[in-house]
Amino acid sequence: MIYNILLIGYRESGKTTYINRLSTGEFNPHYTPTTSNIYNVLDFNTKNGIIKFNVIETHDYDNNITNIDGVILMYDCNFKVNNTYINYYLNKYKNLPVIVCGNKIDLGGEKYYYEERLYNNYNVIISSKSNYHFEKPFLYLARHLTKDLNLEFIAMEAIEPPVVEYVEE
Repeated sequence: MIYNILLIGYRESGKTTYINRLSTGEFNPHYTPTTSNIYNVLDFNTKNGIIKFNVIETHDYDNNITNIDGVILMYDCNFKVNNTYINYYLNKYKNLPVIVCGNKIDLGGEKYYYEERLYNNYNVIISSKSNYHFEKPFLYLARHLTKDLNLEFIAMEAIEPPVVEYVEE
C-alpha cells in the first residue's frame, strides 16, 4: 500500500527534522529553511505488510498539491498556536484525515497546544529530538487509510550482511 501525505506547517516547526528522524534516525538541531517541495518515502512494517508513505514536505502555504491521501499539519509547541491558520487547513482538507501535530514538546518553557475539538482528525504532541510519540501521526494515518483501527507498527528485522570470504592470492 502506498499513500501520499502532505506535510505542512509553521516555519521552524521541525518538519524536515521530523522526516529525517523517521527516515534515517538522524537528529539535526540546525535550521535550514525549506525552499522547495521535498519528497521522501517512508516505510512502516505492520503485521499486514509494509505501508509506504510518499511524504511531500512543502514550504508553500498556498500549495495546490493534489492526489494526496492525508495531511500532517505541524506547529512548534513553544509558540502561540494560530487557530485561524490551523482551522484554514482543517477546512481546506476537510475530506482527508488531518493530523494536527505539535512538535518540540521537550524544550523548556511554556507550552501552547491546539485544543479545539477535532472532528474526524487527530491531535498529537511529539518530539523529534527525543522520539516522544514520533510515530503516532503516521500510525493514525495508516489506521485511518487502511480502515484497520487495530493496526500496529512492528519493528523491521535487521538484514544480516552477506558473508564474504576473501581468498588471498
